[in-house]
Amino acid sequence: MVVSAKGLFTERFIPPRVYTQVLGKMFGNAWLRWEPETLWDEIRSETGAQVSDEVRDKLLALRLLMVADNFWDEFTVFENTILAFNDRMVDPTYMQVCLPQELGYGLTVANNVKVKKFDSEIVNYIRACCEQDGLAVYHRSFAFAQPRYESDSMRELVRNTRKTWDIERFTQLRVPDGEEDDPVVMQVGRLHDIEVYIRERMEKGLSLEVA
Repeated sequence: MVVSAKGLFTERFIPPRVYTQVLGKMFGNAWLRWEPETLWDEIRSETGAQVSDEVRDKLLALRLLMVADNFWDEFTVFENTILAFNDRMVDPTYMQVCLPQELGYGLTVANNVKVKKFDSEIVNYIRACCEQDGLAVYHRSFAFAQPRYESDSMRELVRNTRKTWDIERFTQLRVPDGEEDDPVVMQVGRLHDIEVYIRERMEKGLSLEVA
């Protein structure tokens, strides 16, 4: 996929890592210290682009991730970063809920920048998102937040799902055969969807060329 330098700052679905490379070439590390308005002006001067709202959110989230640790400590910053990386509009005035696949992609991106231990409020936020979405067995990108269930049935569900998923994801990433209402089939299907979402978005960044 070929995108113009101007298109990088007006189109959606551009991976954050692309901005790290492009802005680094344009401005060195100086962009990490600029006020937002200065950054938008410099990008416009360099490319002719009026930076879109979605890209502004993404750039500010990426910059904060690179220079500070709020992403790992404050759930509001964590949420807004995940939303921005997934091209969802950020509104800091109210709490939104991230989808599990959005968590997976956002955390994969963040781990390529910096790896740190998350505060308990981030763990609780991830659990709330997954519970609302009906995900009981977590993808490996956020498995650190996996609850330790008390009931034998839930522990068995986790074990059987992980065993089945390990077989599936190292073969053809197929959802296993079985009854649609089988809890293991349902959970493995969700893990499959999360994995595909992450891979597709990460691969887009690898195939992107800036004209």
